[in-house]
Amino acid sequence: VLANRGVRISYIFEDLFREQGRGNVQANIVLKSLMNSDPTVEVRGLPESADDVHVSADIVESGAYAGLSEDEFLRAIAAEDADDNLDIPLPDILEIDTVEALPADPSSILTRLGPDGYRFIVSHEVSSKSYYNSRLRNPILPGEASGVTIGIGYDLGYKTKAEFRANWGDLLSQADLRELETCLGKTRSAAAAVLGNVKHIVIPYDSAVRVFERDSLPKVFRKINHHFPDPIIERMPSSCFAALMSLTFNRGASFQKAGNRFREMRAIRASILNNTWSDVPDLIRAMKRIWQGRPSVRGLLRRRDEEADLFETGLSSGSHTELKSSETNYWDPTPDGDEESSLNLRSLFEESARPKITASSVRWVADYANNPDYAHLPSTAEGASFDLGGELIEKIIKTTHCEPHFTTDGHLIVAIRGAAIASGAKEAILQSEVSLIEQKPDHHRFRCVIAVYHRDLGKVSAFLGSTVPNRGGVATCANKLNGHGGSFANLLPVGCYELCVGTHYGASTTVPTVLRLGAGPEPAHAIKATVLRTANDGIYGTQDLWDNCRPKDNLHPAFSSSTADFSSLGCLTLPGSYANGVHIGIWARFRETAGFAGTQHIGANYNLLLTTGLELATIFQPQNSGLSQFERLSHGSVGEKVKQLQKKLGLTEDGDFGASTKEVLAKLERTKNGWATAHYSRTTEELLGWQILLET
Repeated sequence: VLANRGVRISYIFEDLFREQGRGNVQANIVLKSLMNSDPTVEVRGLPESADDVHVSADIVESGAYAGLSEDEFLRAIAAEDADDNLDIPLPDILEIDTVEALPADPSSILTRLGPDGYRFIVSHEVSSKSYYNSRLRNPILPGEASGVTIGIGYDLGYKTKAEFRANWGDLLSQADLRELETCLGKTRSAAAAVLGNVKHIVIPYDSAVRVFERDSLPKVFRKINHHFPDPIIERMPSSCFAALMSLTFNRGASFQKAGNRFREMRAIRASILNNTWSDVPDLIRAMKRIWQGRPSVRGLLRRRDEEADLFETGLSSGSHTELKSSETNYWDPTPDGDEESSLNLRSLFEESARPKITASSVRWVADYANNPDYAHLPSTAEGASFDLGGELIEKIIKTTHCEPHFTTDGHLIVAIRGAAIASGAKEAILQSEVSLIEQKPDHHRFRCVIAVYHRDLGKVSAFLGSTVPNRGGVATCANKLNGHGGSFANLLPVGCYELCVGTHYGASTTVPTVLRLGAGPEPAHAIKATVLRTANDGIYGTQDLWDNCRPKDNLHPAFSSSTADFSSLGCLTLPGSYANGVHIGIWARFRETAGFAGTQHIGANYNLLLTTGLELATIFQPQNSGLSQFERLSHGSVGEKVKQLQKKLGLTEDGDFGASTKEVLAKLERTKNGWATAHYSRTTEELLGWQILLET
């Protein structure tokens, strides 16, 4: 049960007894009392020593942990990575698999595990049917932050009615379902208050296992699949796969976590990706160092040995074949990030005192009116279709007062935040028009379109892509801004930007002939831009921080990451990768179509026109043929109206809306309104009481 709850019992004991004396004895008494009593009963009258506490003497009767006491068993199976809590469901938008991902349905996973692997997983997570029937068949409350839990770690406190019915509707009686529904969404004291009302309900072992297959197995598989490319998992022997699943159930998907505690986990990932699989069993055994010298967790040491043995069994089966390096050198989770920031981090730390956020909590803004790129637009075009062609692109150029640079071949890169090709295709090349549909972007999947406008040909080419950082990047930046450490990430606002064909420097892969945000091919040529960073909630909104910096938001292949379909701290990405000197996937076709597929193009200058699907869909609607009402001045806007704005802001009137103009405008908006879009639109004009766009 604790394995599925994510309760880190090993951490608790380690922390309690690290350095202190009697105080930790008292804490041990509390912990043992809670583990061996009805959690609804308040602990009173604590004894003076741990020796006075009754510890359960029940012995596991069979299975992988036969002979262990209940305390030893619980500590042996306790998952240590609370961030990978298997009971807390991600929102639906984060649960959809990538287009090309391996099947993650229960039947596919069971087939991949095989009978022996399946029995191994279940025995380690439940021990045995007899133990389940004696201890776990009735609802329990396993931890202070949990809800009423049934079956194998199924926490009703973190489930919706729809999810609960989908998982249990055909396995329990209607009466039991209705009673258990009273526990949904309730945790802590609220859950304790209703536990007594449902404690009589019996959850059959077979039903618990069935839901375990439906709910937990797919979640753990997806976590593993984020760290290992599909070709590796497809060729992994079932015994090796089962050992990896068991390890992930217990330690979480911590294959890229920093720190000495996770060094073997990182090494396991590296060994598998580098085709040195024979190192893995010894690495699994080596991690026993974390718990050595603690007899109370001998079951956990036994689990590591059995996982290592199982992995070796898979290797000895001869079904493992080495992969080509192009199949393993697939992901580059940390592309080059920001060189600098103008934000006062020390001040932010002192003011916020916010807890860390996780990638799973990152969202796209629910109401477009709260996002700077959308706040000036009506909602009438949400979800609408529109035809992307030369006429519409020329309209958006005029509406935003840009004068973009076209290449000698007449090419302009047009990135559309929040859009999809209406036919469902991933690309459409050299069309007079491409039908698109507006949709909300997110930080997990490709929900944008990156296009090439071939002005000389009167054609457009459109490709599936992303214009936002991934959710891991959003989270790590928010944590950095709140003093927890991390990396900078940003949202590049709509506007017109300089690009140059150059080199992208990732953590492990250097990618030549990408489009860099800058005037030259190297990081030293990066231009300044005022970008958006979120520190409060993992959602980019009008209340967030504007940072005048050199963000290096390049346009490169997406690779992938442990938290999303694409690797980005703010870069624009297209599906594909780069390995062994070869550009792969949609990214490769985009390069060819845009005309920079070759080292001879290094140093060539492009422009990026970044807009939104809602902006284009709004302008496309017949009733909005008059463009003046949707005018905006933003990064890259030029001309007399920009000069007038700069005069109002007290800036040098050069007529070029750049990073400094944006930064000063954002500060003024925040002072006047309490929030900022950092664009000058009709909405901004009304709030500031100026008349710049209204003048003819």
